Amino acid sequence: MVRIDFLATAIVAALCGSVTANNCKNGIDYCGRGLLNKGNYYQDIIQSLQNAHQPTDQAHVEDSVFHCGGPDTIPFQRFCGSGRCANGGNNHDDFCN
Repeated sequence: MVRIDFLATAIVAALCGSVTANNCKNGIDYCGRGLLNKGNYYQDIIQSLQNAHQPTDQAHVEDSVFHCGGPDTIPFQRFCGSGRCANGGNNHDDFCN
């Protein structure tokens, strides 16, 4: 019985660790596209765009830059109007191309 409890605890801990690992990193700018690839940020992106009085179409969702202020805090920074939002690489800010 103890073995099953230990195994269940280990599985839950592993799953929790993988969920938090996909959060944005505080202080880094991310393209909307990158946030969507990291996790369930769609509603946060929509809310951030609405707060900034920006359209919520697919282009603005994917090609806007958001600043990670924590797992659920991603204020809108800018829309990459004529270009696309580009991935800056690990631990580097994304940017408008």
